[in-house]
Amino acid sequence: LTNITLYMKDVPGSSAQAAKFLGERGINILNSISLDGISDTIIIWKMLADLSFAGELGILKEKFEALKNADDPSVSLIEQLEIKPADIGRVFRTEANVDKTELRRGAPVTLKNGCYDFSVEYGDILGNMDGKNTLTVADVGSWIMSVTFFKEKTTLRKITIDIPDCPGSIAQCLSWIAEQGINLISVFSKVKICYQTMTLDLVADFAECDMNKDQFEVALKSAFEDLNGIYTLTQFEELE
Repeated sequence: LTNITLYMKDVPGSSAQAAKFLGERGINILNSISLDGISDTIIIWKMLADLSFAGELGILKEKFEALKNADDPSVSLIEQLEIKPADIGRVFRTEANVDKTELRRGAPVTLKNGCYDFSVEYGDILGNMDGKNTLTVADVGSWIMSVTFFKEKTTLRKITIDIPDCPGSIAQCLSWIAEQGINLISVFSKVKICYQTMTLDLVADFAECDMNKDQFEVALKSAFEDLNGIYTLTQFEELE
């Protein structure tokens, strides 16, 4: 399995030419996504592919570059080709020093009627999960989707905090949150006003923290009142 990224001219036929180039060399495209890099200029096609009998990664790269240098019309719409090993297997390797108890070895689950039925393999462990929150993470870099079933006592909150857009502000804010016994599930940051304000969108587990919205807001202001910039709570919502 190999990660292939193709940079192509944003014109009709470029994707077809790229697919033909790979297909003629016995390369099977598996998962893929195309992105419009610069409108009317460049389009990016990222894919997970099976090289099969096409040879080593370097050989495919050399063949492409040889065709480009010769101005071969078969690659006239392809600007650049990037290849690297997918390395999916490393995600599932178990380290010897990890202190975890394996309850069940993972098994293939077949998609039926638009749904994955986990009950066959994990129903006796998970129990009744109907209506419960789960965390679904799609890793586009490795083309893996993971599903986490939260523990019974998990108490999820969605929090949005405005913080200064400066080095160290995210670390300070997240360190303080950790000190309150709050376990972060996901973190997303985005700049609102460059060099002034940015936003932290958080999903957190409050199972070990009994603060409500008002208490959290007061504690947040108190913790950062002596620092430059504004730390403001803009959202505090319980996820049912």
